[in-house]
Amino acid sequence: MDAISHIGVARDVVAVRNTREGKQLKIKWPEVAADLTPKAAGEPIKVTVEEPDLCPRYTGITLRNVKVGESPEWLQNRLRTVGLRPINNVVDVTNFVMMEVGQPLHAFDADQIAGGHVIVKRLPHGTKFVTLDGVERTLDARDLMICNENEGMCIAGVFGGLKSGTTMETKNVFLESAFFNPVSIRKTSQRHTLKTDASYRYERTCDPNITEWALRRAVKLIQELAGGEICGQMVDLYPKPIEKPVVEVNFRRMFDLVGQDIPLEAVRTALTSLDIEIVSETAEGMTLKVPTCKADVTRECDIVEEIMRIYGYNNIHIGDTVNSCLSYGKKPNPRKLKNAVSDYLTDNGFSEIMNNSLTKSEYYDENPDFPADRCIPIINPLSKELNVMRQTLLYSGLECIARNINFRILDQKLYEFGRGYQKALTEKTESPEIRIDSDNSVRDLPVTKRFSETEHVSIFMTGNMTPESWKMKPAETDFFYLKAYVMDILHRMRVNMGRVEMVPTQYKFFAEGLDIIQRDSKKLLGTLGRIGRETLKKMDIKQPVFYADLNWTLLLKQYPTKEVLYQEVAKFPEVRRDLALILRKDVTFAQVEQAALQCEKKLLKSVSLFDVYEGKGITEGFKSYAVSFILQDKDKTLNDKQIESTMAKIQKTLETQLGAKIRG
Repeated sequence: MDAISHIGVARDVVAVRNTREGKQLKIKWPEVAADLTPKAAGEPIKVTVEEPDLCPRYTGITLRNVKVGESPEWLQNRLRTVGLRPINNVVDVTNFVMMEVGQPLHAFDADQIAGGHVIVKRLPHGTKFVTLDGVERTLDARDLMICNENEGMCIAGVFGGLKSGTTMETKNVFLESAFFNPVSIRKTSQRHTLKTDASYRYERTCDPNITEWALRRAVKLIQELAGGEICGQMVDLYPKPIEKPVVEVNFRRMFDLVGQDIPLEAVRTALTSLDIEIVSETAEGMTLKVPTCKADVTRECDIVEEIMRIYGYNNIHIGDTVNSCLSYGKKPNPRKLKNAVSDYLTDNGFSEIMNNSLTKSEYYDENPDFPADRCIPIINPLSKELNVMRQTLLYSGLECIARNINFRILDQKLYEFGRGYQKALTEKTESPEIRIDSDNSVRDLPVTKRFSETEHVSIFMTGNMTPESWKMKPAETDFFYLKAYVMDILHRMRVNMGRVEMVPTQYKFFAEGLDIIQRDSKKLLGTLGRIGRETLKKMDIKQPVFYADLNWTLLLKQYPTKEVLYQEVAKFPEVRRDLALILRKDVTFAQVEQAALQCEKKLLKSVSLFDVYEGKGITEGFKSYAVSFILQDKDKTLNDKQIESTMAKIQKTLETQLGAKIRG
């Protein structure tokens, strides 16, 4: 609260100059109305607070025969300087005092207060209320309202109502200066997505013991600018006064926290200049009373922070020695691995993106891949666009692509490290949030059982791989470019490709794609493919997008802990043999590679595909693969007999397992 009012800033300036320059400055507080004797006839507005926990103090006063009009130039200029729009002399005074001392005030048209009675209470859930901006809002049962005997007039501490505000026709004014529960104000402000100057201050806890001073200050200014006479006694409902908190400070602990001893005289000056009262002091420490304007100062460490803020962090000397201790990090080191993959992608022209973990629930409505009932909703969302935690990095990445395309950035290569969140479904669970015990009792699951959090790395590619130039034509991004990057990442993460298989994807948002499955555990290591038209249409993207998602949490878990062992380059030559295979169209190269490597583990070093043919000479429903096989023995040179025997073995395996035939 120190920096959101002029007096708060002035208090800090005084404290800094007194502490660092040896000055003896004091704040000169503005003049207030000293005499609040009633002079106007008529009944004053009565006040009843039905929710004292939400409104611990309510101060108000009634003014009659007020002449509402434009504010003088000096007041309008001061408000414009701090970004506020002048409205009329009464409202401008309340805003001026709020900026001056940090206490929000509200001026009601007293003639619009039905029954002459202000009631601070909550209204039934679903009650409709029109605010000053003309928007009809649906109230929550937890919202605190300032009401008359018939209806609500103002959302307490947040926003005024359309009917009860002060206008040019107003003759009589009821002026409010209250202290509201900061938690209640924050939640109401979030529920209705209303951020005002008043709610900003109330959320951060105003000074409950300054409401009367602020009211007297406003009365003096209103009477100077708009006239008016006081009607009835000032109302000040404060059943449980909030006392100044007492904090014990030990000098030794304070100096240890600071990092060096500082002069006690500077400590005393800083504290007293900040209106922190020194109740008693000994050689070991002191007892302090903290003013209620500093709601965040309740502990010894808070006092140290206040002292250091005034004394100056730059006055703490840095020693000549550096102390350190040995620490052995985990192996593998997650940060190093992430940096290695990030560097690889960045070096290959990718740009890293960072998106919000919150997203809108619309993405998951009737979504077969990410069901809406697995979403984790936000209790008090800032907006409908940020009301659930994201299950996948897909949609936030597509939002980035769509935004870039709108700015005519058509060629994009993006990646993101981020987390996905889901409600976890466990055994004996009727819903994601409750568990039924053996005795049929219901008890909450711990957070770690109710929700799952997984880290992923997502890769997006769209547009051309290379820019247009005089020397070469631009090459469009396709699935195989993406797959090459994914395979490189898997190799860098030391994934044993012999224990991984690629199968057609099960995700519906892909037009075509592959899932990367661990053969033993059947866990999904990742997925990659081309995004389908329906998904792209929803995101307003009109060009192909290729997407890959790798489960980074799982990759880290399976990362080998053993160090890499290096060996010398083989001294004996490699041998290459090619086969032209006739296969059914549904047989993939991954199946060919897998079958060959499982068949011959000793001599077969690699398998690669160098040609695919469909057309004349090939039966309908079949295709021709030209596959090369690299054979090598690290101990000796292979002879023809070994080579032929090995190739015959591989050929027989492919014929038996995949129905392959050798093309004549």
